[in-house]
Amino acid sequence: MERVIRLRLAVLFLEKFAEAAIFPFMALLFAERLGTGTAGLLIFAAFAGATVAGIWAGHLADTRGRRRVLVPAEAGRALAAAALALAVLPETRAADPVLAAWIAALPFLALAIAAGISTPTAEATVIDLATPERRRQIYGAVYWVTNVARATGTLAGAAAYGLWFGWLLAGIAGLAAAVTLALALALVETRPVERPAPFRPAEMLAGYAEVLRDRLFLRYAAGVALSLAVAAQLAHYVAVRLGSLPGTVTLIDWSGLHLALDGPGLFGLLRIENGLMVVALAPLVQILARNMSDTSRLTIGFALFAAGFWVLGWSTDAWLLIGFTALFTVGELLYAPPKLALMAALAPEAGRSRAAAVMNLGFRLALMTGAAGVAAVGHVPPQVMAALFLAGGLLAGWLLVDVARRVDGAAVAGRAAGR
Repeated sequence: MERVIRLRLAVLFLEKFAEAAIFPFMALLFAERLGTGTAGLLIFAAFAGATVAGIWAGHLADTRGRRRVLVPAEAGRALAAAALALAVLPETRAADPVLAAWIAALPFLALAIAAGISTPTAEATVIDLATPERRRQIYGAVYWVTNVARATGTLAGAAAYGLWFGWLLAGIAGLAAAVTLALALALVETRPVERPAPFRPAEMLAGYAEVLRDRLFLRYAAGVALSLAVAAQLAHYVAVRLGSLPGTVTLIDWSGLHLALDGPGLFGLLRIENGLMVVALAPLVQILARNMSDTSRLTIGFALFAAGFWVLGWSTDAWLLIGFTALFTVGELLYAPPKLALMAALAPEAGRSRAAAVMNLGFRLALMTGAAGVAAVGHVPPQVMAALFLAGGLLAGWLLVDVARRVDGAAVAGRAAGR
């Protein structure tokens, strides 16, 4: 079991690192070479392809086993990353940059589809092995690895963009090939299927209908999507609002020492603060909160999260923003592991990959609310947006606390019935 969990964490790191290192910078490359309109269409096509692929893969992983889906998906990721690396190398782009960008679009879409196939399958593998006693520990590690991968991926992409971007992609392709080999050699099938049935669309739809009939699962999915929609505004509404501030904001003005930041610099400072706190403090918070119940962690965590985003929605005071960024980050550190662990308790045994695919669809839809946040800057008063963030964070917390209480109640009833 430990080996499979480590392999899942390796796949997770690769997935989130590649996502952070590739997708934002490929969007920039497409915008530079093909125009913003075409770039937007390509990003949307990648989003749609990954979503459809995830729904299809979720069904296959539940009916044919995890290995049969995960290993080919990771092999596809390696091949797509290698092809994309060749397409964006300076030597390839030198002759005809526009043609090179169009050529790069094909492996870019293939990479998104491979990621869409891999994600629900890999998540279901963890659910298969996450016993109730170990869920907090496992999902605490999942949360930490996710944030480390995103932070390092963003830094790597920003540092390599331009002359070295193709070589970064080649490195990701090599890493994906190594992960594929490790999965092929060491991944134990966590959902054995002796005789896989042929793919039938009607059977797939029936399987998803069964997942969606679970009202408690839908309540959980709504709470998670709402929390992600609020969190997405940090990189969208908050970024644009602070980035468009006129002049500078004073950070230090004491005894002849004066330090001021413009809007983009202030937002960059908040992102660095958030990232460093998550990476540095996540293990410590998990140790300090180990004796807290899941409902307590969710209640306190979402209260801090909602309060933090409420201030980020309207304030322009540097130290107030820094303080409440720390507050919402601590809240996130408290609620994230039990929130993720609830998925393992709720996903039906015969439909875990399908449940993961539904959650990933909700995740993608929640991120799309970021566009609405960007459009709201300058049109909706900051106090109104801040109130929406506060209400959204508190509602998400209420939904998830209610789900956690019902799950705990069902577990207690099950233990009592078994005596």
